[in-house]
Amino acid sequence: MRIVNFSIFTMAATLSLATPSLAVNTTFAQFTQQSSERVVNYTNSGTSNAMSVVDAPTNFVINAFGPLGIYSTLLNIQATSSAFITDTGPQFEQVGWSGFYSFTNGTTNYLTVNFTNAITDISGRGGAGSMFATSLFGATIQYTSDVIDVSQIAASDFALAFSGVTPPYGIDPNGFGTPFTSNIAGTFAGEVPEPSQWAMLLIGFGLSGLAMRKRRTNLASVAA
Repeated sequence: MRIVNFSIFTMAATLSLATPSLAVNTTFAQFTQQSSERVVNYTNSGTSNAMSVVDAPTNFVINAFGPLGIYSTLLNIQATSSAFITDTGPQFEQVGWSGFYSFTNGTTNYLTVNFTNAITDISGRGGAGSMFATSLFGATIQYTSDVIDVSQIAASDFALAFSGVTPPYGIDPNGFGTPFTSNIAGTFAGEVPEPSQWAMLLIGFGLSGLAMRKRRTNLASVAA
């Protein structure tokens, strides 16, 4: 009976110690334009909307997981959505955006983001809007980089901000969004385990091994 009790209480402690704590959501990169030029081009093909940015000069800031600093890069975006616009009252919402963003200096990939199921919310009155996605709620987001260590990032999210939306946004008779140009800025984030989480996991695994060895030793003594 003592053997059983020891195993139960030890394994309970192991599970408690090894239970992951909440991950830390870290903004590891962000960017702004180097000029006031409206670089975003949002178009309506009649069967979908597309968004593009071609070689727009940006200040790309690395905040974590890489060489901290501000880097001069070129932003490229290609994204599409075939979803109709929904008028939510304060904004016009469009789901189902898929595509990529890339920040390079011609030779180095500072960050490339491939994504699906992003959402845009654009105001038809204030001339502003956003595109956002999180892998916790159905979006797929893949980060790749030559300089940022993205291997430790689990859940991912990003948010882009549009400003100076011109002309005012609305719903075309075909159900898609009306064309506009705008400025852009944004942030990229991801959840990573807390350092304490790794320590707890190691302690948990150690206690589990100790419990198994103790159990084998006690069973051998009883059998003898």
